[in-house]
Order: sequence, then C-alpha cells, then structure tokens
Amino acid sequence: YFKLSASTADSAQVQMITEGGYVLGFEANGDYSDFEKRMLPIVVDPDVIFGSDTTLRVPKGFVGSSVDALAAADEVKVSKTPCAFALAKKSLAAGEGVTIVSVYGHAKSVEQITEDIAPKIMSELYITKKYNEAVALTERLTAVVQSQTANPLFDAFSR
Repeated sequence: YFKLSASTADSAQVQMITEGGYVLGFEANGDYSDFEKRMLPIVVDPDVIFGSDTTLRVPKGFVGSSVDALAAADEVKVSKTPCAFALAKKSLAAGEGVTIVSVYGHAKSVEQITEDIAPKIMSELYITKKYNEAVALTERLTAVVQSQTANPLFDAFSR
C-alpha cells in the first residue's frame, strides 16, 4: 500500500490524501488457498531497485542483491512516486516456466485490500475472467486499425 501524503494539484489549498495504490503479486500455480501465504513481497521504492540510477535504466540496487535483502530493505512509501516489483526466488530447469500475476489498483484503506479485494482477486476464476476480458477488450479496441498486408509482423504491430 503506497500513497502521496498530500494532493499534487495546482491549488492554493492542500488536501490530505488517505487513499492509496496497491499491488498484489502471487505465483499462478493453481493453489488458490490461503492467499496471505501466497503473496509475494512487493518493493515500491524505486531507490531499492534502481539505487543511484535516476534514469531508471539500470537496476543497480537489484543487481547483486538477494530477494531477501530487497524484501527487507527500508522503503519510502509516502510522498514519493512509487514503482512496483513483485519479488520471487525460483530455480527453473530447462524448459520450465513460472507465471507471476500482479494486480494493480486503488483502495480507500489497507483493510479494504485485505478484507475485500485480495480474497476476490486471489481466485483462479477471477484472474482467468479478467485476463479474458482484457484480451477481448484489446481485440475490440484495435479491430478498427486491423491491417492485412504481406507482412504479418506489421499487421500485428499496427494493431
């Protein structure tokens, strides 16, 4: 859960912000029980990942650090433009893969996330449904620019 502490609007009056953003990350492995144990640690402070590289091109903080060290790092989570990285440590054999699901949103409170949002999101049916909706929406929105040329790569790019 991360937030700005005051409005960034160009106004003579400063408004305090109580709502914030969230990211939930978990491995999509078919086990959708006990969502709290399945949650991956999230880093929201870009300094933890990028260190001194303010261009955000080279993850200097990430390179050479362990997942445990990144997860335990002190983070600034208020009044700073956040990033969001889910941390996972996996050893994969040749040909193996892993799918990490990250869900981004906005909530009124941490309680809303833990009591209402996370239990709904952490179900296999919800993620599958939302993925299918996103694919259908993308197809619908890009159908108007669909091209059929001799170059399938161009057709896919233009869409």
